[in-house]
Amino acid sequence: MSSSELTVIIVAVLLLFGGKRLPEILRTWVKITRELRRNYTHLKRQIGLDDIDDIVNRKR
Repeated sequence: MSSSELTVIIVAVLLLFGGKRLPEILRTWVKITRELRRNYTHLKRQIGLDDIDDIVNRKR
């Protein structure tokens, strides 16, 4: 994502929600992304893709 795209997103969020709610929105976003990453890692381990990633990364 380029800096101009990020600027547009930040301005849009500020206009929609205001500066007071921005910290709450960011905390919620971080919690959601952490949970998604944790679930993705857990799912990869369960179906065995973790081993494949290790093999691919070693070849690089």
